[in-house]
Amino acid sequence: MTPAGLTAEGLAEGTWWDERLGRYYHEAERLGLESETGRQALAKFVATACALLESVVRVHGWLPEPGVRLGENVDG
Repeated sequence: MTPAGLTAEGLAEGTWWDERLGRYYHEAERLGLESETGRQALAKFVATACALLESVVRVHGWLPEPGVRLGENVDG
């Protein structure tokens, strides 16, 4: 499946993005941030989340302007 197809699937449980983010987060949690590998897992989680945001913007469009509160209706 293409990256756009993976993003179109969304974030529901069991989707590609959910599996990746969950794996890295839980690995960081298990190993702890005191260990290098725990910090590496956290870095992978953050990098994957940034890649998800970039893909979401490409597939679904830009974010609202700064200052728009979360949940505020920006479509009219």
